[in-house]
Amino acid sequence: MNFKRVIIALSVTGLAIAFSLGLLTRPIVMGTDSENFSAERVAKDIEVISKEPHSLENPQARAKVREYLAERLRDIGFSVEIRQYDSVRMRSGEYTSIANIHAIALPLNSTSGSFLLMMAHYDSRHTYRAGGEVHNSLGAADDGYGVGVILESASLAMKYRDNWRQGFKIIFTDAEENNLDGIKNAIEHEPLFFKNAGLAINLEARGVKGPAILFETSPGNSKLNELYRKADYPYSYSFTTAVYKSLPNDTDFSPVKDIIPGFNFSVIDNLDFYHTNYDNYSNISLSSIQHYGSQIEPIVKEYLIGEKYSDHSLLKGEEDLVYFTVPFLGIISFNPRAYLYLNILMLILFVSSLIYSFYTKKVSLKGYSTGLLLVILLTITLSLLAYAGTLALCALNGADYRMISLAHLRYDEIYNIAVISLVFPCVFITSYLLIRKRKIRNLEIAFASQTILSLIAAILLIQTGENFFITIPLTISLLTFIGGDEKCARLASLPGIFLVMISVTPFIYSIHVALASGALFIPVFYTALLAFSLMPAAYTFTRKIAKSN
Repeated sequence: MNFKRVIIALSVTGLAIAFSLGLLTRPIVMGTDSENFSAERVAKDIEVISKEPHSLENPQARAKVREYLAERLRDIGFSVEIRQYDSVRMRSGEYTSIANIHAIALPLNSTSGSFLLMMAHYDSRHTYRAGGEVHNSLGAADDGYGVGVILESASLAMKYRDNWRQGFKIIFTDAEENNLDGIKNAIEHEPLFFKNAGLAINLEARGVKGPAILFETSPGNSKLNELYRKADYPYSYSFTTAVYKSLPNDTDFSPVKDIIPGFNFSVIDNLDFYHTNYDNYSNISLSSIQHYGSQIEPIVKEYLIGEKYSDHSLLKGEEDLVYFTVPFLGIISFNPRAYLYLNILMLILFVSSLIYSFYTKKVSLKGYSTGLLLVILLTITLSLLAYAGTLALCALNGADYRMISLAHLRYDEIYNIAVISLVFPCVFITSYLLIRKRKIRNLEIAFASQTILSLIAAILLIQTGENFFITIPLTISLLTFIGGDEKCARLASLPGIFLVMISVTPFIYSIHVALASGALFIPVFYTALLAFSLMPAAYTFTRKIAKSN
């Protein structure tokens, strides 16, 4: 093994991870004197909103927040109405009244009947027991982020109101944390408020930090995808919409998305602070807030001043694109037919390369079978160990295990990072030792991993129509070892590793923080497959080559 090349490979991998997680590419937090979107100005609103709990259980505090928000909207230049609904049943069984804030601003030089609708809820979570403690969230992130970002976006939009072609509506809902009662009552009793809204943008927070992800769109996202390309620092995967449908979660966007095309944004990191006392002003992330604004403000401006959006049905598409984010490249998207053809092409390339390698005896049946066994057994073993470790962590904390949204465990963050980080060394060292002992060839591991990836890609494509996180490492692996030529593989290996890591690392992060500790075995399973797809390239790049005389 050439240790100089090992250092180079590790450095490139680390750089790719740093870039992909935004450590070197996050938007700069803008100060209060900035003419652009400023997270610091948003923080000033959040500080006021989150002074005390303001759930349905705190009617006086909620009224203070409502009055503050209504006054802020009036100061910005919106016409504001408070719509009250009585006899709303609380979780305690008691009844109360709730009140939504409706705001509207019309274009000064246009008669377009189309509107942008921005949405967030201003109530905080009701009393909540977690981790052996009773919590009363202050709602700084959930949903202070959403409310604050909308106020800042609206304020900036007023600077170019002369150029608006569409109107601007805002609804701050009450009782989102109480079975979405605020938005449900609004849709039922105020249908005219939603009439001719051509784009809805809902802002949420399921955590307090991390990048703001566009995690859900309305059905038929093809035209929405074109609009989202206007965003700076985009961060979205169509696969998350499919995953979110299977989770027992709803937001204010849920009853709206089938009638108005739109986007649903949220931060999803640090579930331990979600709905707890720790969702307070001291724990807000200015970087996260700035990332909301970097994506949303360009979309708001494009929609408000774009003549074509005067047709409020313009963004209603007929098909759902497959799309994902690659740092520096932005959004990569495919229509379903093109994506199917791409998968078929990869399958043909894989089968052809495998047959050719058998024919030229670069791969033996015994070695290939050993490779399959290695990939399957080690991947399953690592996943089971991760699962067993999570069970042990639950026992240590006296908590019941659940697969989704398991939080409030001591040491879980350290454990999760350690486990995922150790997957690559386990796969690389095991494979390296088997190659050195001549139990298997490097190319046989490559084709074994490609076989497993191809099978999983086919299953996912049939079941969900999505498999980009499999096709990216599969494609790079296929192109790196095409025809079994190790000289070409040596040249292509390092760029291939960089491309794979920069493309899929954010996805691993997103899936892990979205599903939380209980589902750790899922990112571990995927990371192990990813490691097997990269290991042959890493070995090819780092191995010593005998010098010819």
